[in-house]
Amino acid sequence: MANTSNAADAAKKFTVSVKGFTYIKEFAFLTVTIEGNTERVILGSKSDFPMSDLFQMKQADSVDLSQRDDKVVNGVTYKQFRLESINF
Repeated sequence: MANTSNAADAAKKFTVSVKGFTYIKEFAFLTVTIEGNTERVILGSKSDFPMSDLFQMKQADSVDLSQRDDKVVNGVTYKQFRLESINF
């Protein structure tokens, strides 16, 4: 029997500090450094991440993120992540 793996199981996980945040269209973006590169990444929808949550993430010591499939917004391809935890 062949081994199969769920894409979520293979997701890369990162612990990063949030340097900034913004909204573009209906998406919430974080500015973080991943593997030495400062990038703007999609966290989720604007309605799921109000400004107060984004401020909390910026003030935290770090956040744990797991990578999802890339997403195109306004013709630009962004990395997309799922928030796993906020570390104070």
